[in-house]
Order: sequence, then C-alpha cells, then structure tokens
Amino acid sequence: MDQQDKVRNYYKLQAPIYDLTRWAFLFGRRRLPEWIRAVKQPKRILEIGCGTGANLAMLAKAFPEANLTGVDLSESMLQKAHTNLRRAAGKRVSLIKAPFGANLFHEEENFDLILCSYSLSMMGDARLQCIREARHCLQPDGLFMVLDFLETPFSWFREWMEINHVNFDPQLLMECVSEHQPISFQKYQAYAGLWAYFLFIGSPTQKSAFQFNRNFIQNPEQQIVIS
Repeated sequence: MDQQDKVRNYYKLQAPIYDLTRWAFLFGRRRLPEWIRAVKQPKRILEIGCGTGANLAMLAKAFPEANLTGVDLSESMLQKAHTNLRRAAGKRVSLIKAPFGANLFHEEENFDLILCSYSLSMMGDARLQCIREARHCLQPDGLFMVLDFLETPFSWFREWMEINHVNFDPQLLMECVSEHQPISFQKYQAYAGLWAYFLFIGSPTQKSAFQFNRNFIQNPEQQIVIS
C-alpha cells in the first residue's frame, strides 16, 4: 500500500471527527487570513490538501472577491468540505478529488496564491514533486504559502506522529526554499517546545516581487526574513 492509499484510508476514519480535534495541534491556521493580507489580496486561491474545507471557508469569508479551489485525495474529507463550503463560498469554490499535479489546470487558470496547510508533511515521496509543480500553477507574481510541522526533539513524539502519517523532516523547509524564491520564514514553538512548526512564503520569480511587512506578527523575534 503506497502513501496515498494509506492517507485515504486514514481519513475515512478521521473525517467525522477531524474538525473537532485538529484545533489542538494544527496551529496557525486561524491566522492564515492575517498572514495572507500582509502580502497579497488574492483573487484565485488553491489549497493543496484542502481536507474538510475549513481553511477555504475561512478564506472565502476573508476574501469575498476570490475564487477558491481545493484539491484532496480523500473522498470522505471532500464530502465534509462540500457541506462546510456550500454556505460559506457558494459558487466561488470548486473541489477536485485527485492527487495534486500541474496537469490538473490550464496555464490560464494559474493562481495568485497556493496554500499547503499541514499537507506536505503527509505526502511522503510525492512531497518534492508537489512543491515543484506548484510553481507551474502560480502566476508570475503569485505566492506559495506553507504552514506545517518542522521538527521535534523527542523521538517518541516523532514516532507517534509517523503512526498518524506525519513526517517531521526539516528538509521540507529546504525543499520549499530550493523551489520558490523565499520571501519570509517564521518558526514557532508548540507546547513549550514539544515540536516546532513554520510558515514559509515564497514566489516563483527569481527576484522577490514583494516587500514583506515585518509588523504583521505579534512576536517579531520569532521571525526570520530570508528575502
């Protein structure tokens, strides 16, 4: 059984309780509108691994003129997403059941924001290819935004998360940097250092098209600007 099949089976069980439980460890998601507004007013948003559509519903409210697209492997999660988004976004949202790939979209459909929220750390060997192909789906001035797990000093916690198909791998950040021109990186601690998570913002252009707003986070000492 490959990683995609494992994740599909996992979320068949998790879909009914997902939104009730993930608040306890998928940190940063509620701040996504704030972080996005600091750098862009997107008109076309894609979320890779959209799950139950919780992020898309939040972004639909924050950006009422934006069209939104969600891609996910799990039919069970997308069924929840349809319910969550019916009222929040209406006809402004489309959901696709498929592994993400640039072949899903035509060039004229490219996005000005692509979001990966706690999805890349579950992709296994497909992770780097996803990061690369995201470049081909971005407009020249578009942004690639990643919110995900970074590292943990505790082997027992790393092993527990692997049972739940999450891979703590600092190389994930390096892969983002290698494929997307960095604009900003912030690292945050969870539960007094049980693990760290990060926010990465990058651009497909060779030279950053944006001046990053350093005042939009409450704790600037936690921010490392690498543009």
